[in-house]
Amino acid sequence: MSAAIDPADKFRHEALLYRGWADFVAGTVPFIKEGLRAGEPVLVVESAEKIGLLYNALDDEAGRVLFADMSEVGANPARIIPAWREFVTRHGGHGKRLRGIGEPIWYGRPTDELVECQRHESLLNVAFDGRQPWRLLCPYDVGHLDESVIEEARRSHEYVIEDGEMQISREFRGVEACGAPLD
Repeated sequence: MSAAIDPADKFRHEALLYRGWADFVAGTVPFIKEGLRAGEPVLVVESAEKIGLLYNALDDEAGRVLFADMSEVGANPARIIPAWREFVTRHGGHGKRLRGIGEPIWYGRPTDELVECQRHESLLNVAFDGRQPWRLLCPYDVGHLDESVIEEARRSHEYVIEDGEMQISREFRGVEACGAPLD
């Protein structure tokens, strides 16, 4: 008989649905600070503009956070999971918890890249469906992204934060479906 796994002891894939800069900061900075207080390594993969915003909001704590520019890391969406894997391998292990924030989907991203990013979001659930405890928060700008993109985010993230409230996504397709062959 196997022991039940505490949700805090596995990968948690969370979508943050935000509207505007203030909402973005309100949803990400507490997530980062909570991780830092717990001694968790934190990697933020965002646009240069948002990295600057977070750096200013974090003030003295910004130096304890790893930052990477999503326009470089995610220029080819197929490179994003290997970047997360490197972070987990380098900073995790032995039950050490980690945190990440990554926004691979943004307004204006070309359709072919958007489709690949949506696949990436789904495949993250398979790639990290192990015992390494870490949380990945994926911000989605509901003020600018098409509703179909937000619907797909609800299907690829087990947890969704909307209006400051975290809920289990009723639309989440599950890990098994996330790893199913794509059309």
